[in-house]
Amino acid sequence: MATLPEMAPVKSSNVEAIGHAGDELFVRFKSGGTYIYSGVSAAMHKLVMEADSIGKFVASEIRGKYESRKHDEPTDDAGRDLKERADG
Repeated sequence: MATLPEMAPVKSSNVEAIGHAGDELFVRFKSGGTYIYSGVSAAMHKLVMEADSIGKFVASEIRGKYESRKHDEPTDDAGRDLKERADG
């Protein structure tokens, strides 16, 4: 399981936070999943963060163009997402 980098909250109706480490872009969607996109340069990460619509940019310029996998969120013994547990 990949360790999440520091995730920066973003203003978007679809994306909650974005992070970047090495050549991987981490996107946490408001729907609950975090996806890791491989081969994403620091320059592309900057473009994502500066986009007028981050959700649309991710959909058109990242999704389907970079290899991706869903991040396995750590869970507690009851199977609850630890982020959810920390939020209440």
